[in-house]
Amino acid sequence: MSADDHRLGLELVVVDARTFEVHHGGARVFTVVMPAGAPEFGTLRLTPHDRCAGQALISSLAQALEVDAPSTGPQVALSSVYVDFTSLGREGGLVLTKWFLRVDGQESEVYFNFDLGQGTAEFLEKDAEYAEPLLRSLARMLRDGEPSLASDPRFSSGPRFENERPVKLHGRLVLNQLFENEAVFTLGGRLLSLDLTAGSTRELAHFDGALSARWSEAARCWQLTVASEEVDAFWLLEEEELTLIEPPPGCRAGASISPDRRWLAFARWHDATSRRGRYSEIVLVDRQRGATFNALDGERSFHVVEWRPRGVVLSVFEGIERRATKWVLLDFETGALTSTEPTAPRHEVTLEDEHLVLRSGVRVALTPAELEVVKPEHFSVASPRFLAWNRFDALVFVDVETGRLSAPLAQGDRRSVRLVPGFRHVVLRDEARWLVADVVL
Repeated sequence: MSADDHRLGLELVVVDARTFEVHHGGARVFTVVMPAGAPEFGTLRLTPHDRCAGQALISSLAQALEVDAPSTGPQVALSSVYVDFTSLGREGGLVLTKWFLRVDGQESEVYFNFDLGQGTAEFLEKDAEYAEPLLRSLARMLRDGEPSLASDPRFSSGPRFENERPVKLHGRLVLNQLFENEAVFTLGGRLLSLDLTAGSTRELAHFDGALSARWSEAARCWQLTVASEEVDAFWLLEEEELTLIEPPPGCRAGASISPDRRWLAFARWHDATSRRGRYSEIVLVDRQRGATFNALDGERSFHVVEWRPRGVVLSVFEGIERRATKWVLLDFETGALTSTEPTAPRHEVTLEDEHLVLRSGVRVALTPAELEVVKPEHFSVASPRFLAWNRFDALVFVDVETGRLSAPLAQGDRRSVRLVPGFRHVVLRDEARWLVADVVL
């Protein structure tokens, strides 16, 4: 069956240049407010109006997609939600967009196209595999509402964020790294340090040209790349001292650096001849002796995984595979490649019999929806007392002593949160600005 058969036509009532109501079967279902400026990627606000109208739309869309409508869940109050989208251009007066939805950690995509002049819109299937999670997402937004954490007995009070204040830097800020009581941003060609308590800033580096910065935790230094119309420049910032690094011929500006800062691993890219695409070799440079070693094996791609006392561990990719097929160690002394295995990641939790098992031995029961998507890598250490859990794309704290859960943000608050080492502050990001808040235990 063609994609044309997997669509649902809708009616529009235009409110203003950015706002329109979506109707189905003569009933108002939801209102959409588009962001200002017609961005290529953005977030819209969707406000549902009538649970019965939402049910009718979901039933019609399920029929169009040839799948069963999701069963009705617990009915809670409907509220505005935010939906990420990308603009796909226009066909005459028809505006083409693609929505990205998530429900209980499962993703879906759907085309939503609308014509304000004609007063029409449509949902159009993106991929058949998205049909069921798409309908579950719409059912949560338009019919059932978001279940309240207040009804979940595992949740109680916990760490909260107070005294929110905006970062008083103007322009396109990029957050690069967080240290205890310090956030480092790039702004144009400047690398800036912000004191999270006092709010004062100091300049760490300044260049003519667009700056990208990466902090190496193992080497305790900054790797800075300055873009230009001719050749990008690569710098190291070590203890407030800048050093210009000349990449080997054919290598890009930028490298991975060993913990002792002696070795740099550059990538040199080549066009493949036996297949489509490109592949990368690794050029290893000794900053003390100037010696170089190369990791090149046919048209396989190499990428730095970790540094060890004897050499650097590289992942090896065959063709256009997305996962490494093997790992090798590039020896510092000889340049020889030997087979190895990467260091296994250390996780703060394990999964056992439908429970999270914390290192303290405390067990936390999981819901069926959580069990479908939870992974040990979703957990990180916030403090000795609390773990941070990326639960359905929302931050939740886990008390390692009691197993109790807590949510520091209100349900529906879509701001991203970055935890600051020391757990005294957090940095938040909304649609337009960065904010700093204090952590209150």
